[in-house]
Amino acid sequence: MRSLFIDCNDHLAPVWRRVSRADDPPIDINRAAFQPTELPRLLNGYAVCLDDHSYLPTALVEQCDQLKHIIFLGTGAASYMNVRDLAQRGIRVHTIGGYGDTAVAEHTIALMLACCRGIARMEHGRPAKACRYLARPSASLDWAASAAKCAASVAGWACR
Repeated sequence: MRSLFIDCNDHLAPVWRRVSRADDPPIDINRAAFQPTELPRLLNGYAVCLDDHSYLPTALVEQCDQLKHIIFLGTGAASYMNVRDLAQRGIRVHTIGGYGDTAVAEHTIALMLACCRGIARMEHGRPAKACRYLARPSASLDWAASAAKCAASVAGWACR
């Protein structure tokens, strides 16, 4: 089965070189930027597509007759393609179990703490560019502080 890493950018290329081994199955690498309309041409003849961050619209992917597998190298594959529609067309989307779990958990806790302190809180109805930051109204955010303390306790217990 021929495989293509469709969007290996300048940040990923050194990592890819570092983790690739001589006994790995051969995988062709595309380093050039492309438009979504070029997907059928790029994936022509490939059964496997490794996708780091490219949108894969069903209408274009279904034109790739030999494509059977998409390996999504990130979190939230359904944000980049319609997994159910592709499965109905015989294309399986694979994700990497546990990928990004720690980073997502850390970011979630950081967002909870930011909510507790009212960081970057915007005025209602104003666009982000025009907003001004407001002081933390202590009473209205007490529930957020309690929730964050509870979540942090649970996270600490789970990490033991």
